[in-house]
Amino acid sequence: MASSLLFVVVEQLHEASVLESLRKAEVKSFTRILGTGGGIRERLNRPVDVVKAVLFCEVPQDKMPAVLEALKGVAKIDVPGRGIAFAVPVLEALHFGEGKEKPAG
Repeated sequence: MASSLLFVVVEQLHEASVLESLRKAEVKSFTRILGTGGGIRERLNRPVDVVKAVLFCEVPQDKMPAVLEALKGVAKIDVPGRGIAFAVPVLEALHFGEGKEKPAG
């Protein structure tokens, strides 16, 4: 099944709404890292939280429209200055998949 790797970068203060969006769209797992960044809004007298939450997850192509709608509806990711979400196609991947881990031996 074709899938994409979805990246969402938001100010840490908006991270909870992104997590709620992913849950609403039934995304079962993600990876989260913290980073720093700035932007042009600093020059426009709008304070910018330099601590960013970067979340990424593999999303099947058939689920991507629901995930993006949830990000727009709950996290308001389409509001300027709120963050960015983008996806890149996954051509090949090695991962554990769903289900229980098989015991060694």
